Amino acid sequence: MKARPASAQGHGRFWVGLLPWVWMLFFFVLPFALIVNVSLSTPDLAVPPYVSPFAGAAVDGAPAFRPDPASYARLGGELAALGTLAADRPQCSQLNAPL
Repeated sequence: MKARPASAQGHGRFWVGLLPWVWMLFFFVLPFALIVNVSLSTPDLAVPPYVSPFAGAAVDGAPAFRPDPASYARLGGELAALGTLAADRPQCSQLNAPL
């Protein structure tokens, strides 16, 4: 049996190495992109209950991107409020006894 040239072996290794990257793209990056799309969308009383930030008229041939960072601003405000509440509360015993 003839030995394959080194270039043919390298070509097979490329496809074997590419398989985990495609798997990761399909099962991690794409769902992550969908979640970011929904989290930056504008709430709406419709089905689905949001308007995508990519929805709307295209400007100069490029799709319009109108994110709504209000949900992240609200989350930041809630986290800040929780931090101040935790700082104001006196420390309880290890048994979490009521105040």
